[in-house]
Amino acid sequence: MVDLNGELKRIASSVNSYMDGFLRGEPSLLYEAAYHLIKGGGKRLRPFVVVEFYRMFGGDEREVLPAAAAVEFIHNFTLVHDDIMDRDDFRRGVPTVHKVYGEPMAILAGDALFAKSYMALLDSEALRRNDDAFRRAVESVTRATVVLCEGQTLDYQLSKASSFSADDYYRLVRAKTSALFVASAELGVIAASRYEYLEDARGFAENMGVAFQLVDDLLGLVGDPAVTGKPRYRGSSRRSSAPAWRTRSARWPNPTSRGRSSTSRASRTARRGTSSGPSRSSSSLGTTEG
Repeated sequence: MVDLNGELKRIASSVNSYMDGFLRGEPSLLYEAAYHLIKGGGKRLRPFVVVEFYRMFGGDEREVLPAAAAVEFIHNFTLVHDDIMDRDDFRRGVPTVHKVYGEPMAILAGDALFAKSYMALLDSEALRRNDDAFRRAVESVTRATVVLCEGQTLDYQLSKASSFSADDYYRLVRAKTSALFVASAELGVIAASRYEYLEDARGFAENMGVAFQLVDDLLGLVGDPAVTGKPRYRGSSRRSSAPAWRTRSARWPNPTSRGRSSTSRASRTARRGTSSGPSRSSSSLGTTEG
C-alpha cells in the first residue's frame, strides 16, 4: 500500500531542492524576494500531480522534476501578486513578500517567478527531447496562467457585486484553483507523450481542484486555527468566496452538474488546431496555498 503522505513529503523535498538551486542570481535581492514564500513551506500538491502522472506511464521522476517545479513557480507568482491586490500581511504564517520587500520588489519577484517557470520547462529532460511535447507543455502552462488571471479578475469583480451565487463560486474555483491542477496533470501526461489520456487527466484534475478548494474553504470557516494553521475567514475579506457562501441559505447544487464555463470555452479555443495527438472534447477548467 502506498504511503501517500510519505510520497508527498518525498516529492516536495525533491522539488524544494531543485527550486532552491534554480532561484539564484544577481541582483540577489530579486531572488531573495522571489524565494521568500517558497522557503515558507507548502505541500507542493501541484508538483506532486505532475510527477505522479508521469510516473503512472513509467517515467523517471527526475526527468520531469523541473516541469513540476515550473508549476510551483507559477503558483507562487500568483500568490505574491494576489497578496498585493488583497493587501494581506501574512501567508503561511510569514509576512507576505510586499510587507518584507515592498510592493515594487514584490511585483518584480512575481514576474521573475513567472519567467523562471518557462526556463524550468526548458530544463526538463522529458520535454527537451520531444519538440511536440515541449510545445504542448508551453501551451498548457500559458493557458492555465491566462485562466488564473481571468479568475483573479472575476474575484475582484465579485468583491464589488451585491450578490453571490453558487455558479459564481464554482466559476471562481475552477479558474483560480482547478486551472493549475489541470495544467499539472497535463504536464505529466504530455511529458510521457500519452496524449490520448489528456481528456481523462483534465477531468480528474478539475474535480480534484474543486474538491480541494471546498475543503479548504470549509476549514477556513469552521476549522480550529490551532489545528489548521490558518486564520478563520473574515467577513470583509476578499481572498475567498467562502464568507459569501456561508451566508447563503439556498440549497447548493452538485458542482459536477454545472454547465461548461467560460474557462472551458477559452481552453477549447486555445487547443483548437494545436493538438497532433488524438482529438477529444476537453473538460472545463477551473488559488489556494497547497
